[in-house]
Amino acid sequence: MKKEELIRSRHELLKVLIQKVQIFSGIDGIFLGGSIAAQNEDPFSDIDLRILLKESYSKDKFIQLFIDELSDISFIETETRSYAVIHFNNFIKLDIFVYNKIDLTPSIWMQNILIIFDNKGYLNTMKSKSEKLVYHITQNEFDELLSKYFAFFHELYRRKERKEYNYCESCTVMLKNILVAFWYIELGYQCNSLGDWSKYEGERSILKSFQLNYLDKWTPVLVGGTEIFMESINREILKSAKQIAKNYNLYFNEKQFNEVTSKVI
Repeated sequence: MKKEELIRSRHELLKVLIQKVQIFSGIDGIFLGGSIAAQNEDPFSDIDLRILLKESYSKDKFIQLFIDELSDISFIETETRSYAVIHFNNFIKLDIFVYNKIDLTPSIWMQNILIIFDNKGYLNTMKSKSEKLVYHITQNEFDELLSKYFAFFHELYRRKERKEYNYCESCTVMLKNILVAFWYIELGYQCNSLGDWSKYEGERSILKSFQLNYLDKWTPVLVGGTEIFMESINREILKSAKQIAKNYNLYFNEKQFNEVTSKVI
């Protein structure tokens, strides 16, 4: 697959998609999210198309009518009443989400949207308000990430003892994903949803070189090195959690952390 061809195909497909969306009378706004909107896309980037519908217009009706208008579809990965993930024959992937006004509130992720059409100025208002926001992790979000870390940490031990090595691999990937989330938060950035590796690695990552090197070192985690990995990542998580708690004025129970993790180390 030639990269130049992918870029050209994506650009042409995006123009066609916008033209198809604009024929619907129930549209109040069209905008892009993701790497294209942030202007850091690469040849393999998806099209993240976002549609703002009039309140009277049905989301699932729009999704179905929109898909019916498309051609050259290779397969549909997901289709729900408010979004769809569509793969085309030219290897371009489309994520399309449909919103009503009530679904959109100022947020960090709306800071970098690219507005294509804004019938009544609602999207511009949302983006303007979003640009004034500064990311701050809440205590609940911090506690939930720690709980997920504890759960996968214990699960890795169980699966190692059972010699379920593919399950072990799945656990180590999730533990590294949580570690990267902590690193992003420590740097002042909103992390991805749990399990999402988008832009965490490669040229578009904001991680420092020693952090990327850490991931390289522990990818994959070899069967005989599980115990060493657990000790290593536990040190990194502890260090980052303490820094996050300090940066964001959050409560971190280091005693509990040590008690929970020491059960399997």
